[in-house]
Amino acid sequence: MAPRRAVDVFPVPAYLPDATRAVLPFARRYCARAARSYGVPLADCWDEALTALLRASLHFRPGAGTFHAYARTAIVRGLWRYCRRPVSGRPALGLDAVPPATLPDVETLLIAFEAAAILTPTAAHTATPPVAHRAPR
Repeated sequence: MAPRRAVDVFPVPAYLPDATRAVLPFARRYCARAARSYGVPLADCWDEALTALLRASLHFRPGAGTFHAYARTAIVRGLWRYCRRPVSGRPALGLDAVPPATLPDVETLLIAFEAAAILTPTAAHTATPPVAHRAPR
């Protein structure tokens, strides 16, 4: 049986930006180690690493450090989040388990979001747009 090549095990999509290509050897090694350590599928780890690389390429702003360091951190954190979920052993807590009195109603949340958008102009994109009201006919 012929040995598997990295290209076969770790396929690189064509849409991945060129700047991320320098980080691929690290991503491959880290994916293999994370899959072995946490007992998760290698293909899933690779998908998460590619997602982290894409996010890093979209959100990186030059000045504070290098893209290589930023992307490595994104890969490590992305795989940590992914790999930690299956082995945590704790059942997920759904919203149905929380008493209704502790959760604000939807209107209160919307009012808070709109107030925050008015007070901070940079957060305007996170608030819900105002609803256009029509007069009844």
